[in-house]
Amino acid sequence: MEIIGVFSGKGGVGKTTIASNLAVVFSKAGKRVCVVDCNVTASHLGLHFNFHLTPLSITHVLNGRAELVDVAHNFEGVSVVPAPIDPYEAHGVDLSSLKKLIKKELVNYDFVILDTAPGFGREMLSAAEMCEKAIIVSTPDIAAVTDAVRGIRILGDMGVEIEGIVLNKVFGKKFELSSGEVEAILEKPVIAEIPFSLKFLEALSLRIPLVIYSEKCLPSLEIHALASRFVEEKIYPELGPGDKIKIFLEKKLRNL
Repeated sequence: MEIIGVFSGKGGVGKTTIASNLAVVFSKAGKRVCVVDCNVTASHLGLHFNFHLTPLSITHVLNGRAELVDVAHNFEGVSVVPAPIDPYEAHGVDLSSLKKLIKKELVNYDFVILDTAPGFGREMLSAAEMCEKAIIVSTPDIAAVTDAVRGIRILGDMGVEIEGIVLNKVFGKKFELSSGEVEAILEKPVIAEIPFSLKFLEALSLRIPLVIYSEKCLPSLEIHALASRFVEEKIYPELGPGDKIKIFLEKKLRNL
């Protein structure tokens, strides 16, 4: 089992979107995957999997009132462990015991993805102590990248292996930081560039991950490529001639 933490220096960069879509692609590749919402005070993960009001959540597990497997919801082969929508339910919750529970109850899974809280508060630090590898999600602007610098330093001090940077919501405009500039600032490789697309918002309105809603759009293909990096095999939807033409035109339009 590999525990992957998905982190961001600030909110709004699409961290939960990356975590949820990555989990679905792992599942499509035949891997047993569980995604755990570690953002117990501002949960959104369930909204990406078509549920949000649940009688049980990760707080019940941490308080000893439920087993981890009893809390998990199944969505297209992905086990989803939600956090509570009500922030008062998270009062006094300590995430420090979660790693032991994951190692005990999710031992048969190939991947456990931690959707962490943005920033560098107590929730983020607790998640960092659990994970073996980390992905940093950032948008290509100076504010988000500056916050990512802080996150990389903290994760490095904690001994967490940082797999790389995922640049999300990339418009392809000259005013954005390029991948090379981001790598120079963060001293970490950019392992994926996810183009901005309104299809992300369309998928969220339907409460399903983009890789299900529009499997062959350019952002979805980039997420498939990101997942392939971890499973060490190519996970890619089959593209027909029409799909390839659409992707070619989409790339051309983005460069105008």
